[in-house]
Amino acid sequence: MAYKDTLYLPKTKFPLWTTRDNGELPYVAKTTDDLYKWQARDPFVLQDGPPYANGSLHMGHALNKILKDTILRFQVLNGRRVQHVPGWDCHGLPIENKALGELGAKAHELEPHVIRAEARKVALREVTSQRNEMRQFGLMANWSDETTYRTMDHAYEIRQLRAFQEMVKCGLISRHYRPVHWSPSSRTALAEAELEYNDKHKSTAVYVAFNLDLDALTPKLGELVTAHGVPRLLVWTTTPWTLPSNMAIAVHNDLEYALLRRTETQDLYLLLQSKAEPIIGEIEVLATIHGKDLVGTRYRPLFSARPSQPLIHSPHVKADKGTGLVHSAAGHAQDDYLVMQALGMLGARGENILSPVGPDGHFTAEVKQLWSDVDGLEGEFVLGKGTALIVHALQERGHLVKSEKFTHSYPYDWRTKQPTIVTATSQWFANIDDLKERAFAALDKVQFVPAGSETRLRSFIRERSEWCISRQRTWGVPIPALFDSEGNALLTPESLEHIIGVLEKHGTGYWWDAPASEFVPPGLSGEYTKSRDTMDVWFDSGTAWTALGAPAAVVLEGSDQHRGWFQSLLLTSLGAGDKGLGVPYKKVVTHGFVLDAQGRKMAKSLGNVISPLTIVNGGPDLKKDPAYGADCLRLWAASVDFGRDMSIGPKVLANTAEAHRKLRNCARFMLANLNDGAETFDPVPRSQMGLAERYLMHEIYGVQKEAHEAYLSLNFPKVVTSLVNFCNVTLSAFYFNITKDTLYADSADAQPRRAALTVFEHVLRTITAVIAPILPHLAEEIHATWQGPHSDLSVFARGWQPLSDEWDDPEVEQDMDALMELRSLVMGLLENARAEKLLKSSLEAHVDLVAPEMTQGNQSELLNLLEKHFDELDSLFIVSRVNLIDKADYEPPSNGQWSFTKALPMQGDLDLEVYVRPSPDGKCNRCWKFTVESSKEICERCEQSLQNV
Repeated sequence: MAYKDTLYLPKTKFPLWTTRDNGELPYVAKTTDDLYKWQARDPFVLQDGPPYANGSLHMGHALNKILKDTILRFQVLNGRRVQHVPGWDCHGLPIENKALGELGAKAHELEPHVIRAEARKVALREVTSQRNEMRQFGLMANWSDETTYRTMDHAYEIRQLRAFQEMVKCGLISRHYRPVHWSPSSRTALAEAELEYNDKHKSTAVYVAFNLDLDALTPKLGELVTAHGVPRLLVWTTTPWTLPSNMAIAVHNDLEYALLRRTETQDLYLLLQSKAEPIIGEIEVLATIHGKDLVGTRYRPLFSARPSQPLIHSPHVKADKGTGLVHSAAGHAQDDYLVMQALGMLGARGENILSPVGPDGHFTAEVKQLWSDVDGLEGEFVLGKGTALIVHALQERGHLVKSEKFTHSYPYDWRTKQPTIVTATSQWFANIDDLKERAFAALDKVQFVPAGSETRLRSFIRERSEWCISRQRTWGVPIPALFDSEGNALLTPESLEHIIGVLEKHGTGYWWDAPASEFVPPGLSGEYTKSRDTMDVWFDSGTAWTALGAPAAVVLEGSDQHRGWFQSLLLTSLGAGDKGLGVPYKKVVTHGFVLDAQGRKMAKSLGNVISPLTIVNGGPDLKKDPAYGADCLRLWAASVDFGRDMSIGPKVLANTAEAHRKLRNCARFMLANLNDGAETFDPVPRSQMGLAERYLMHEIYGVQKEAHEAYLSLNFPKVVTSLVNFCNVTLSAFYFNITKDTLYADSADAQPRRAALTVFEHVLRTITAVIAPILPHLAEEIHATWQGPHSDLSVFARGWQPLSDEWDDPEVEQDMDALMELRSLVMGLLENARAEKLLKSSLEAHVDLVAPEMTQGNQSELLNLLEKHFDELDSLFIVSRVNLIDKADYEPPSNGQWSFTKALPMQGDLDLEVYVRPSPDGKCNRCWKFTVESSKEICERCEQSLQNV
């Protein structure tokens, strides 16, 4: 028998390399669908924010879903039953537009039921596609139609309408004609959360001269005019297209204005003195006047014979912008609306508001009534030619003092990516002011990760007064209001009780199909018409809490949801009063955005989009885009600081794949030495283990404890860093190397070998659990390989098994740290010998540790340590023999023999002298250590091992 056949070499079926097909797919069902069905314990509820059912999933979706899944898997490991119901947001404009595209028609050309039927088909198709994509991320859930939700599901819509009814009952819902964010490209109102800001938008700012009404001056201004002449009011605006809707000019009571002469033209103007010269050049100040003395003065409207209009005070006027006189149009600015409403200028129903703009963003015929002296505006787009025509008219008639183009941040429709406008329309609003104090009190009970994100959410709520919840689209949940013949809205708890009862029986589509009479509550008479508005999709998704019986343990979404879903969940739950959950979540977790390797936002136009499915399955060119598998994608997601924006690219993925490979190979080495679990041996108790084994157990105890704390605090990068460092440095580079000789060459039942295998069992079981929430496929593969026919259950069924506190041994760590310093010195000397080509293997060397003379009162802790663990030093240094010799007895190597030496300071002025020299003994043909007497083939240790083979 050859000596190599007597060695206990590693054997395993666990492959070194795998593909997604043979490494992950065999374990998908076990670690996803089957696992979700198996677990049934104390519930931990994660409320899933529904992604919009449109298009393929991007890296943000992948990050979000994987982070959620990691949280849930850790809970399952710790004996919790988790409730995770994946959902989809299915209403709204993009799906409706897709449906219209497939129907080949425009909305006004089709009956609502035709559009809605096609939109439902589109949404179902998109949900199916996205569900199939999500499953490739290794997510644990029950993916059936019955256990997932869609905001277009009948039961969901009825719960949503019931929540709406409760808000009506609480007096929070009302209808107003007022300015809202409007998307001409979508032809619907938008909420703040549906806006995204384009920093490269170009606008035109104008400085416009208005003429005073000399019959309506305040006394103070009248005195100045008499003394110096009649000035024109110099007004600044960045929205020239709103000038036909001008209803007032705003000033601030406390600002000081100047009546001044422009040197170049001798024209007189009234504005803030500090702003004059940059606008009109050299000036002469004739007099000053406070804003409060201007309020009540009237001026002539532009291009119209309409009555004169007032100067009013507004707290929103600032001295740092414009001229201190602000064009005010209640139909196109929220601040203007609120100020004029408080002054009683708008009428009981807002009938005095001016807004000559249609749903397509083009001027209507009303503009001719407002600006009777200007032709050509009707039918022009307000942000395009409409603006140009207005600027031209101002210049032609002598009202334009200055105009300039500027680039700034401007709100765009988040779906169409086109600019929005603010214009007055009749909409339904939820009153946020009445909910703010309750919302802030509720948030005091919520934990935020990162902690600073709470400020962001509070800020968004604080800035809102009302929420525009109505949309002018067909595909959505109807706002079930009725209107009488005079246009008065009927929306009461009682009317809703009747209407929701009808819709509960027939479905929400019945609202468009049935005549209005079907929905008129008993006891009411007269003719009614139905509202054509649908609810904001944020109201749809925001009522997801209605499916829960208690607040969710956690919600986790992107940081943009502070102005979206996190708000709508909270506001609708609080708004529903006793029928709501109060605060609908206990913990709010937010993540940043996924950027490319250069830190840029991913965009098709930049060609830098990385698809998560390409990472999992590979691209058309596998050399360029390898199939890394789901676990590699998951490892990346767990490795990044998700609280900030994070980058991904080919180099990052390659490094992640390498980290995954090293974790896999560590597990493989231990499995192979345990013979995939078939190795039978008597475990060695801690008291009989060597220093290296006790040190390894102390280290893995620390890793497990740190990982548990990190999982609880959602610090997944700390889990990854701790585990990867342990596997790469402590386990692979250190312990595997120093134990290979023991594992392979000792007899099967030798205590040092059994001690190493005992450590492997503990370590393998522990790291399998630690990696399981992040790398479930790898964990299941390790578990199945190790357990063999007994591995029907998932690794998660075994649970998180804390190591005994006996392994927490700081003294062992202290001893090993001291020996590792000596080991580092020895390794350096061995490397010097290799560099000089004096040895190939460290086993060719012996190490002499030459100790200084010690006295009774001068004992060395290091020498005591070396004597205590002397039998382990050759393994620790990976050499054939270590000699510990008193300096008085030591004879240095002769001149004919090479050696390398270095001193290690001990205490005081004493040193431990370290010599590395060639072994004088022969090489063992079995273990290859140089410890054989010249007349033998194998060493004494191997002779004993062979007796037991």
